[in-house]
Amino acid sequence: MIQFGTPANIIQFVLNVLISFLSFQSITIPITTQIIQLFSTLCHNPHTQKVLLSLESSHRLITQHHTMQFYALYQPHAGRLLSSFYGAITELMLVHAPPGDLEQFCLPLISQLHQLQQDQPINDEAFCLCLREITGILRSCTKSQQYITVYDLMYVLSLYLILLAVLLYMM
Repeated sequence: MIQFGTPANIIQFVLNVLISFLSFQSITIPITTQIIQLFSTLCHNPHTQKVLLSLESSHRLITQHHTMQFYALYQPHAGRLLSSFYGAITELMLVHAPPGDLEQFCLPLISQLHQLQQDQPINDEAFCLCLREITGILRSCTKSQQYITVYDLMYVLSLYLILLAVLLYMM
């Protein structure tokens, strides 16, 4: 008889494999698409959300998402996958998020926008990737309890986005 372990162990293993695949530089877009679809399915399922939230890998993914190297998501033509990935992480985080967690989650994005604002000339590719991440985050905030948080976040982001749009227009 084969024993696989507890559901948490199995999901931990699957999550670790998915995270490690996303860190490969030579992974193809179709494989990356399948990885993101599986990851999104795990994050959107209410039964697996509770298990995912108890795992160290999920906690690390939520708190250190900007320091992890996901080369597969930043290759050309993978932008829509980046939005889906950030949407899934955000939805998972918001399941049991205390007030202020979304803002903490988005601080790296805000710093990245601030850095892009300082750069001359503006790096169009980095700006587009940052917008993809923001799109994924905002797309996952669909419950009425999250609206105030999303509006606050949109206000903060809009200040940077307006300044960047003006700078891009002037170039």
